[in-house]
Amino acid sequence: MKPTALRWIAGISALLAVAFAQGARRPYYGGTLRIEMRAQVRSLDLKDPASDPMEFAAKALLSPAISGPFTLARWDPGKAATLVANEDYPGGRPFLDSIEIELGRDLKDQALDFSLGKADVTETGERKGALVNTLALIFDNDRIAPALREALSLAIDRRTIQKVLLKDQGEPTNALLPEWLSGYAFLFDNPRDVGRAHQLAGSAPSLTFTYDREDAGIRRIAERIAVNAMEAGIVMWPMAAANADVRLELLHITGKDESSSLQDLATLLKMPFASGAVSYDAERSLLEGFRVIPILHLADSWALSPRVHNWPDLANVWISPQ
Repeated sequence: MKPTALRWIAGISALLAVAFAQGARRPYYGGTLRIEMRAQVRSLDLKDPASDPMEFAAKALLSPAISGPFTLARWDPGKAATLVANEDYPGGRPFLDSIEIELGRDLKDQALDFSLGKADVTETGERKGALVNTLALIFDNDRIAPALREALSLAIDRRTIQKVLLKDQGEPTNALLPEWLSGYAFLFDNPRDVGRAHQLAGSAPSLTFTYDREDAGIRRIAERIAVNAMEAGIVMWPMAAANADVRLELLHITGKDESSSLQDLATLLKMPFASGAVSYDAERSLLEGFRVIPILHLADSWALSPRVHNWPDLANVWISPQ
């Protein structure tokens, strides 16, 4: 066989491999997402006061659906609702065929349904003191100068990310631990300062940047961070590699107190931790040099089935086939 023919076959094989790999990652179209809530929503008017934050969340979920990616097909006030995919939605048909929402379900019943596979999304029942994720940028080595890392931190518009991209979910932060857990998170506040960031960055080299591209929410936040960085003269190139300069990641806080939580985070970050130090001093030590740049605190208030992807971006949620 001629070398040109071998190259042609090799090229076709490579293209097929790429196509199949992309197909494996392509969201599955169809299926019904089953959500349970404690809230007993009786009106879809968002102007009506809601005594429970989850009731307001349910209203917000249902009300925009009337003209959004889903339309309201069934409404049983205080009990249940069914949404179906809007084929004519300008942003494109959602992946799901429908969403079924059961209202007025207590936590015990929700937990039972979740364990039996009868619900895909349920409440965990935790508010203050809930398990928390800290969304942060992490530099795994010292190749990037501390001044450039500080510049990146100053460039990020945390408030806009929280208000616009996450629709007021989470809490913007410069601290690893949330205020309710440590009591001193406010001491790490460092307002956005693009001018100062520009000065610190100088003629900065470009950074390679990795994050979970399969998560639509994380991807949008990463893209906004890259735009913020560009405003300070810092170029961030996305790449799917473990050896990128910086990565965007959710750090899960598992401890019940500040000391054990910081120790867990230090282990995740592969950074030294002074176990005998005062918690504030220990956190300040972890943040020194901007090896880790906190952006948001996100509470785990939902239990999600493994087949649910891209929650809470309902327009782009998809579920793996059972």
